[in-house]
Amino acid sequence: MTLFDVTFIFCTLTGTVIGARLGASYGETILPGLLVGAGLGAVAGVAAYALLVSCLIGLVRFIEWWRPPRPPCRQGRCGPNDYEFLAGREDLSEADKQLMQRRSQEHLGFPYRCRCGDRYIPNNDHSQWLEVAPDGTLRPYRYHKPFGRKWLPA
Repeated sequence: MTLFDVTFIFCTLTGTVIGARLGASYGETILPGLLVGAGLGAVAGVAAYALLVSCLIGLVRFIEWWRPPRPPCRQGRCGPNDYEFLAGREDLSEADKQLMQRRSQEHLGFPYRCRCGDRYIPNNDHSQWLEVAPDGTLRPYRYHKPFGRKWLPA
């Protein structure tokens, strides 16, 4: 059972119980008010769950939108969409294969190559990009602050 399932059950049951208690307090007989209140409460609980999930999805989408795309390359010729994702490729050079192994050992992101041929690797949360030198050393290239939208020189 996932957290979403538990939250759905909790919202629905809470709405049903509150609706039943409110419905039972109205009218001359308890049963009709109880049933109507429970039904309306269950609907209100499902609506509350839908609102909660919608807010969470909206928050995740806002964070993804707010985060800056990949930085421009060091040469200045390649933009955010001009990078090639190196993970999962069959035709990797030996240096790229070593970089993939190093990535998992040092807890870095997946490496990229721009059209100019320069290689970059982000840290795990993509807040800093490291340039991979021809000899394999990593140099800080660009970073962005936690709530920043611009890439700053390292």
